[in-house]
Amino acid sequence: MKIPKARQVSSGRWFVRLRIDGRTINITEDTEAAAEARAAMIKSGLQEDRRDPGRLTTVDGCLTRYIEMNRGVLSPSTLRGYEQIRLHRFPELMPRRVSLVRRQDVQRAVSREAGRCSAKTLKNAYALLVKAVRELTGEDWSGCHLPQVVKPEKRYLEEEEVFRLIAAAKGDLAEIPIVMAAWLGMRRSEIFGLRWRDVDYARKTITIRQTALEGDGGVVIRNGAKNLSSQRTLSCPEYIFELLAGIPLPPKHERICGFLHPNTARKHVHELCRKAGIPDTSLHGLRHTNAALMLREGIPEKYAMERGGWATDATMKDVYAYTFASTKKESDRRMDLLFEEGIALAGTKNGN
Repeated sequence: MKIPKARQVSSGRWFVRLRIDGRTINITEDTEAAAEARAAMIKSGLQEDRRDPGRLTTVDGCLTRYIEMNRGVLSPSTLRGYEQIRLHRFPELMPRRVSLVRRQDVQRAVSREAGRCSAKTLKNAYALLVKAVRELTGEDWSGCHLPQVVKPEKRYLEEEEVFRLIAAAKGDLAEIPIVMAAWLGMRRSEIFGLRWRDVDYARKTITIRQTALEGDGGVVIRNGAKNLSSQRTLSCPEYIFELLAGIPLPPKHERICGFLHPNTARKHVHELCRKAGIPDTSLHGLRHTNAALMLREGIPEKYAMERGGWATDATMKDVYAYTFASTKKESDRRMDLLFEEGIALAGTKNGN
């Protein structure tokens, strides 16, 4: 990093002129060494230009302000994720002044981070960094090279395994959340946000009107749902109404599952999977299984989207739906049989 040599001016003090990002920064100190040292600090981004502290805000301060300005708009879980990025990602960039950080500095930080976390985690952290800095300072750090995200192979429950889990959950505290996730495809936040007044016993429906999410201070209640498509009314089967009837009345909590913390439910699901002898899953994993079952059963896409609360069919198909292993084997068998019979028939006609 090249720093201009300090020169002594008529006052006897020492002067250095820097050019950074098209801006001129004049530095004056009592000694030659002090002037050059301060110039080096500003050039490296470890010290601010005292005349322009607003522009030279730190990366950490930039992310902090971005998080605060979105508090109350974004979900508590999203904000918690942003805070984790601020605390644990790009440590070498965080104390530096935004306007003194070069694109190559960001690329080096991204490359170092690639050895510390997964490609997906890095992609999300970098996206937040770019968005916050651009929105608050106008600096554009986009265009850095990122490692390729490899889609993980996830194993969700098969049809028969879901029924075994529900059977194992009979009488358990997590029985209602498990059935609602697997049968109705409800999100965990929707299940724990559901209130008694959202249940219509006459029409046999439940309506998603609020969600319960995990925040830094515990469970946070939010009006509405994840998006407009998620605010929906579901036909509720008698099986689930019977489970609701088993909860002592008058209810102690306004929320149906208010007696159970989401983290406790998660632990119960893991234990019930072990008890049932099936692969481990979660309430979110059961929502995946629900989507796959709807597609396999030929449920019309429009209805499946409405039932699951998805905004587009692409989200339902690409993110939530998957192919059951048993269905895949049957499809492979049918294709193999098609080719085997076709080749044999062609050979017969050719006299082979």
